[in-house]
Amino acid sequence: AAPKRVPPQQVRLVRADKVLGERYNSSTLADVRRAFPQPEEPIWYASLITRTPRKIATILDPETGKLVERAREIFSSWFRCFAVSQPDKVGLFLTRQGAADFIDSCLGDGCLPEDGRVTRYFLDFDDDQDGLLTEENFLELYRRTMTLNPTTVWSNLSAHGYGSDLRSLQDDLDEVMERARDEA
Repeated sequence: AAPKRVPPQQVRLVRADKVLGERYNSSTLADVRRAFPQPEEPIWYASLITRTPRKIATILDPETGKLVERAREIFSSWFRCFAVSQPDKVGLFLTRQGAADFIDSCLGDGCLPEDGRVTRYFLDFDDDQDGLLTEENFLELYRRTMTLNPTTVWSNLSAHGYGSDLRSLQDDLDEVMERARDEA
């Protein structure tokens, strides 16, 4: 019989007090062990089934069409994780490699800098055609994607551990652990 997969909405995998990404939450234990082979760090499970349903947050302000502040914070934090400084420029910039790494962090598909999705990002959002995306370029990518294909935005949020209320699943875990400590 094939291994049974548990829907990610039912169980969160936790390793060393950090929630693993959703793509691992829907994996079998064998898949997780291959991805995270360090046996000295235990894996345990925190069930979130009994949680009240999450409110669905607004990502774009309906009046202005701009990203709401919480969405800007999340997307900006992602940009800072994958962006690098350039010797001849001030600030951080997303290179083709950084963009590929970001796509891979969302999909786990081994995206490379030559991938068509990376090329499309740069054709559509590199406004000065210097081969670097600024933070504003990256935020515009998310603003436009939310308008044209919101499923992609929600999928990326989920892959990075955010729920439909734009709250980090790690925050939920921290609250569950704190309550458990208080009750002990």
